[in-house]
Amino acid sequence: MIGVSIFTVASAAAALAPSIETLILARALQGIGGAIVATLTLTILSNAVSPDERGVALGAWGAIGGLAVALGPRVGGAVTEGLSWQWIFWIDVPIGPVPVPLAWARLTESYGPAHRLDLPGLGLASAGLLGIVWGVIHGNAEGWTSPSIVVPIVAGVLSLVAFVLWERRAAAPMVPPRFLTNKALNRAKSC
Repeated sequence: MIGVSIFTVASAAAALAPSIETLILARALQGIGGAIVATLTLTILSNAVSPDERGVALGAWGAIGGLAVALGPRVGGAVTEGLSWQWIFWIDVPIGPVPVPLAWARLTESYGPAHRLDLPGLGLASAGLLGIVWGVIHGNAEGWTSPSIVVPIVAGVLSLVAFVLWERRAAAPMVPPRFLTNKALNRAKSC
């Protein structure tokens, strides 16, 4: 509810922005609101839907996300061409208040496990992914054999190996090791 509210208010602020600095600030606030919503959607959906209906609900969630990615730029372009750029932000304003009272009335608070956050695992996974992504993004520009590319990629791979080893012995792992040996997940990865 907080994320949707922040996003809606920031959308109105972006539409009314008198300067580029105000627009940038409003867009940053939209990002904060959107990040709050996006990170919690699957958790809320999993908690709100019974296990036997969860597959259908997650499929619908994925389909709607796919449609948004496919149609968003086209609809946004049409709105911008037909009206003005401000209307891209005004579209969100009447929609935003709708889910807040619905969420207030229908959703119950949920809590994750009482385990501590796996900070070493988080650090190793983040460092590993950062190193690999950094190297891949900059590889063409700097040359794939240059130290500024090889070192981050190798460090990233080593960090991910250390992450897997850490997760196997951590008291409260970020990724439980049983996920790595789950046959259904491994079949999905091989497809």
